[in-house]
Amino acid sequence: MNILIDLRPLQSGKISGVEVFTKNIVKNLIKADREINFFLWTNSHKPVNIPDFSYKNAFLIQTKIPNKILNLALGYLRHPHIDRIVKNQAVKQGLMHKKEHFDAVFLPDLRPAPVSHKTKKYLFLHDLSFIHFPESFSKKTRFWHKIIHYEKEIHEAKKIFTPSVFTQEDLTKTLGVPRWITRVAPEGVSEEFAPYPEAEQYNFLKKYNLPKKFILTLSTLEPRKNIGTLIEAFSMFCRKNPDEDLYLVIAGKKDEKLFAKHNLTQEKNVIFTGFIPENEKPLFFASCLFFAFPSLFEGFGLPILEAMRSQKSVICSNKSSLPELISDPRCLFNPLNKEEVCDKIETVYFNEKFREIQAERNLKNSLEYTWQKTALKILNEIQQS
Repeated sequence: MNILIDLRPLQSGKISGVEVFTKNIVKNLIKADREINFFLWTNSHKPVNIPDFSYKNAFLIQTKIPNKILNLALGYLRHPHIDRIVKNQAVKQGLMHKKEHFDAVFLPDLRPAPVSHKTKKYLFLHDLSFIHFPESFSKKTRFWHKIIHYEKEIHEAKKIFTPSVFTQEDLTKTLGVPRWITRVAPEGVSEEFAPYPEAEQYNFLKKYNLPKKFILTLSTLEPRKNIGTLIEAFSMFCRKNPDEDLYLVIAGKKDEKLFAKHNLTQEKNVIFTGFIPENEKPLFFASCLFFAFPSLFEGFGLPILEAMRSQKSVICSNKSSLPELISDPRCLFNPLNKEEVCDKIETVYFNEKFREIQAERNLKNSLEYTWQKTALKILNEIQQS
């Protein structure tokens, strides 16, 4: 069996939820069945810095078509078919025979990717935020969403995987996608996220000049993430409890253009770290007192799962997919109500026993989510349909 995987999500070199998903799911798909040949496709004139997928059944194929021209052709003309592009290159490299073909194409993210009729296409759709919250995206990204003609990509897919029941239902409700072609495949969490010894936490706090007690929130800082409400709620907590030496640490890169019209002022005891490297994230989680996630809309909520795996208490928004991960009503809040968010901060902060019990429960629940399980669910569906 020959499976083509679109690795274009990894070409930018950026690290966000889609890139983390793509890296982990591709690695685990390859390892799941060594009898399947996986062809990993990138398209760039320059050398592409992607993770190491050095397995005997994995073959990297790089084409060098100008991306702007290719994306316009794939999106508007629905030509050329990507399976044929990659096959031609694979034949040139001696990796495929002319009579061979791809049995399936897997897209880890929504991108223009027309395929020939005999090749089945499988799509992982993370969420529909680009429809529900277009203002959270730059003009360039909104234009990209028009180019990809997402309706056609969704219509052409043999099966569509979603990370949550919420996104599965949203597909049906918003775009009329039949339920029978969708499958829920929750994301996994890496083993690097775990409790760390106090000595390592101490050295980490010293390295980043972080306080001993802090609430952590981590995400790309865009309006949809609703960080402003969390800051207001935390400031309210500080005014009500002036003797408490608690900080709010906000980790993540801020889009200055998107935030130009949003007043994210520097409040007392609020620390912006900016972008943090992926390898530093586990110790950020391990060193915090608890994790807060006020997002208005998520397809899954991977940072919450990372906090759970780090054995941390979590308070989060009660919107979209997030209650599928955190079901305890004592830890959920209306993200548009800063008083309610403040109340949840107080509830968790002043009740150490509750924090400990919830943290232990979160760790136990998080062990059910692995990238291996996600990959097997996707691969089984590809093999059976």
